[in-house]
Amino acid sequence: MTFTNRLSVLKNQLGLVLSLLVLSVGLWLHFTFSPYSITTETISINLDLDRVLVGKLFHPAQTSTPYPTIMLWHGVSSSKEMMEPLAVELARHGIAALTFDSGGFGESYKRNHSEKENLQDAQAVMAFVSRHPDRFDLQRLGIGGHSMGASTAITLAMDSPKIRVTLDLGMNADVSKILPANLFMGIGLYEEFHTPADMREMLQQATGEKTSEFTIKGDFLKGTARQLVISATADHLTEPFDPTLIQEAVTWAMQALQVPNQVIALTMPQVMLGWFCIFVGSILTVGYGLRDVSGLRSPRLLSIAVIAIVSILIYLGANGNIPSRTATSSILLCAVLLPVANYAVSVQRAISFFFRSFGLYVGAFLIAYAIESVVIRIGDLGTCKK
Repeated sequence: MTFTNRLSVLKNQLGLVLSLLVLSVGLWLHFTFSPYSITTETISINLDLDRVLVGKLFHPAQTSTPYPTIMLWHGVSSSKEMMEPLAVELARHGIAALTFDSGGFGESYKRNHSEKENLQDAQAVMAFVSRHPDRFDLQRLGIGGHSMGASTAITLAMDSPKIRVTLDLGMNADVSKILPANLFMGIGLYEEFHTPADMREMLQQATGEKTSEFTIKGDFLKGTARQLVISATADHLTEPFDPTLIQEAVTWAMQALQVPNQVIALTMPQVMLGWFCIFVGSILTVGYGLRDVSGLRSPRLLSIAVIAIVSILIYLGANGNIPSRTATSSILLCAVLLPVANYAVSVQRAISFFFRSFGLYVGAFLIAYAIESVVIRIGDLGTCKK
């Protein structure tokens, strides 16, 4: 074996070891920090014969019915899954969370985008909650959302005296000193659409005076509490996943709904990092691991193997042997891994170059975006929560 060939084999072995390390870290994070105590339930609301809203209820493990409850709405081009990190943390802290797909998104009925119909969907969920006082504490209700969902939440809360807390992530709107009740405003420093300056104006409108971010104004019991939190680690897209905004929103909801204060460390940031490491580690492991496996050089054989794995996942998920979310996520991962595996066995010597080039382009884009974002918001960096 020539020196060049030995070097190539060594690089491939090193790539495989690093890939397995990333995958192992991801699996450890996932199984160590997953909130196993939180159970979920699919909720379907029939608006009429042809229109159904589909959502998920996150049950708080340590709270008995009727639950203090917050309804959560996602942003545009998104689905209820975007609000899952906040929903899980609310449930871990004793507050039930209802996440729904607006019409035209996710599993709910199909329609064109309409703010009016978004509000009607939210009103339908509010009516559903009101019909079940045995499950939901009608004296301790809240609503929240991100972007488009925050706009829907604020609009409904402005006209609903039952709403005791409003969580606004990434959206500025016209509000007053008393409506909506107990308003939390959370935004990322690098927000592209509704800047920190816009949100400071909204805070001043909500308090009637010049108020600094992170300062709580008003009275929770009277419904006039207001606060703006700006996270130095988020932009518009990442606001629903940002640990600072999630922690502050959960703490705010507990105060507004008078839920006993429990100091519980967040777990969803670690779980989400685990998901990312599993995804990246799986792709890299398949890419490097199959590169020199002569017995799997046939794309047809690989396809048969993936179909067999997917069939097993469908069976296990359908029979309740594994959570349905785990089954669907694994199937989606298999769909990504199949072309990677085919490429790895078909063009063995190019897989390392492909990964390096792809990583270089992604890294260059992220660095350029980070530099631009920091330059634009450099004056606010010292005032934000980390």
